[in-house]
Amino acid sequence: ITTPVSSPGRENWHDLMIPDEGSKIEDIDIFREHVAVYERTAAGQRVRILSLSNGSKNLSNGSKSLPLDNGSKVLSNGSKNLPLENGSKSLPLENGSKNEKSSKGSESRSSSRLAVEASRVVTLGEASSGVGITISPGANCDFDAPVLRVSACSPISPPAVYDISLKDASASLLQRRPFPGSESYREGAYECYLEWAVSDDGTKVPMTVTHKKSLPRDGTRPAILFCYGAYGQCLETDFEVGHLALIDRGWSIVMCHVRGGGELGARWHHEGREKNKRNGILDLAACCTAVAESGLSSREVMAVHGASAGGLLVAALANEYPDAVAACIAKVPFVDIANTMQDDTLALTVHEYDER
Repeated sequence: ITTPVSSPGRENWHDLMIPDEGSKIEDIDIFREHVAVYERTAAGQRVRILSLSNGSKNLSNGSKSLPLDNGSKVLSNGSKNLPLENGSKSLPLENGSKNEKSSKGSESRSSSRLAVEASRVVTLGEASSGVGITISPGANCDFDAPVLRVSACSPISPPAVYDISLKDASASLLQRRPFPGSESYREGAYECYLEWAVSDDGTKVPMTVTHKKSLPRDGTRPAILFCYGAYGQCLETDFEVGHLALIDRGWSIVMCHVRGGGELGARWHHEGREKNKRNGILDLAACCTAVAESGLSSREVMAVHGASAGGLLVAALANEYPDAVAACIAKVPFVDIANTMQDDTLALTVHEYDER
């Protein structure tokens, strides 16, 4: 949102960008004429560069919004005030009258409102498909800088540092971090893509799948499925040398972004917590079924892995669906819930009250 510095009250809030359903804004970096927006979708993270302008010329043409390539909206002129809890359109002033835009000061603020002239999604060289990318902002302390610095990696691309032009959103590779075995590493030998499982209630659950190219789908190859699904935290798709060692031996690595996590926004978290916690278990079971039915692996050579809150899902899967996989790895699993939640002297018990 944008608001005047001189009068930042809620009655003067105006939307600058509305993220698409199923995506969320995780961070921003602000420059004099641009805003870098760090977004997360089912496919992973990405950076969007918004080019800003003084909104006076946009207000005169009556345009409502600039469409983005993912269906979100970037507002180019003043949308109505956000509705308040009581349903009214604006906050009353101290003298009881409403905030009218007929005053000269209000007109001045309206005419100089920030607007978006252009919106560009950055394409990083190592992952043109945009699947599984993890992006970390750099320091970016210079308000007048012409570039944005970020670090990025994916399950098949080692960590790298980029400078992104704020003018045209083009990315320049500055450095790629070496790792053990990098001399023989060939990025083109692997593929990373998005698959979907259908859960018990019909909800589509995203999975980030990584394996060697031309892997036969005959059900004979092993796979390991990772899960977490709690606290609105995302299951990150980082570059892992250990995973690469398995992939080179014919394994598939499947990241199951089940409900309870934050991959698809706040709704995705709320649908997997408290009384909805079972949804995360059903999502994991659906992912196991989808991998087996696709021929990528089979239940006889498939394993699931979860740590802490993810270990809870793995333990539940083992109890409710003992034939779903051949092996379960539950690291420090949170499974003694009944006793733990009744003992508020334990370090994390009170913290868990909103999540249970």
